[in-house]
Amino acid sequence: MIQVLKNRKTAFATVEALMALVIFSVVLTSVCQLVGWHAQQRRESFRRLIALEEISNLMERTCARQWADITSSSLEATELSSSVHESLPAARLSIQVDETDEEMAAKRIQLELSWSNVPSAPRPNVRLVVWKYGEESSSP
Repeated sequence: MIQVLKNRKTAFATVEALMALVIFSVVLTSVCQLVGWHAQQRRESFRRLIALEEISNLMERTCARQWADITSSSLEATELSSSVHESLPAARLSIQVDETDEEMAAKRIQLELSWSNVPSAPRPNVRLVVWKYGEESSSP
């Protein structure tokens, strides 16, 4: 009788150990998935930060130009920096300048930077829009 009780206790401890191993495996798998998701989010956040810095710098340089030099055709030659090409896969810059027909001369400047993380996924983008008003002419 004592031998039978010992075998039952050993079997019960083995079942407990297997259940603990299964639970530990599930928890470990979940933690690994969370770490992977967190790493992906950090990469995306870093890419968006690089895109924001680049588009802000480009907008500053654009707004520093003379009024007459701010046209879509003159801004077509604008190049992205090498660090953007390294960090953002398939980076693409689009520039649009619209002039208003109102009595106050104004230009709406829109810069948009997009890149591709995965070919089939939608392209994330960063857009910055600024209104620049013409210099006031002094009356005689």
